[in-house]
Amino acid sequence: MAVAALPCLLMASACSKSSKSATTTTAPAAASTTAAATTTAAADSSTTTTTALAGSTTTSPTAPPATARLTAMNITLADLPKGWTGRASTSSSNSVFDTCAADLKVTAHTVAKAQSDEFSLAQGTGQLGLQTTTGQLDGAGVATALVAKLGDRAFADCVTKAFVKAVGSQATGTLSPVAGLPKAGDDVQALQGQFALTTAAGQKVTILVEVIAVRTGSIVSTISATATNATPDGPLLAGVLDKVAARQKA
Repeated sequence: MAVAALPCLLMASACSKSSKSATTTTAPAAASTTAAATTTAAADSSTTTTTALAGSTTTSPTAPPATARLTAMNITLADLPKGWTGRASTSSSNSVFDTCAADLKVTAHTVAKAQSDEFSLAQGTGQLGLQTTTGQLDGAGVATALVAKLGDRAFADCVTKAFVKAVGSQATGTLSPVAGLPKAGDDVQALQGQFALTTAAGQKVTILVEVIAVRTGSIVSTISATATNATPDGPLLAGVLDKVAARQKA
């Protein structure tokens, strides 16, 4: 099942190949030497220079300061309780905003973006999943409109179709806007729903899905959580929302 495809459905730009995982290892400030090459990366530099033994030098860009700042707003493994594991994201770079909210032109208005790893926790025979993505838009107006989409019924129906397609199975279920959310950031909206499907091996699967979007100024973060044959951890998700919102304001 391609359940991991969900997190990038809502923040396309955060899943492009230029995105950086929140747990990506950063080269130390001191130079490290191997038999093949010498790599030097300054702690505050935006480029990494590699000098081969033959004498040639190549320079490749690393994450720009704006992307690094957004990465720091995302959840890391250190933010989660013992037992959770993380891996580099394998999600698609496609976005339902391009399809379900084409009027916003999100990609064109995206200044920078970052994506966390995909986190998971085994729960009996099931599994919890969690991922955050953060993007900076070129104005608070488009950021506000983006978050508001999650409260729109037509948008929720469109995302439901995209999720079913991403799962790649005969799934039934729906996503709906969530009312009565706690205060977070300048704006917060969420979609929630349940899907049932049968895998190719005949296994019955129930997937509970929640997607939260929180905005501070022109910065929008999405929190995507799944519970596959498992019980959702509401308090944990609330804590993640609080952490992300606080980091947006920092």
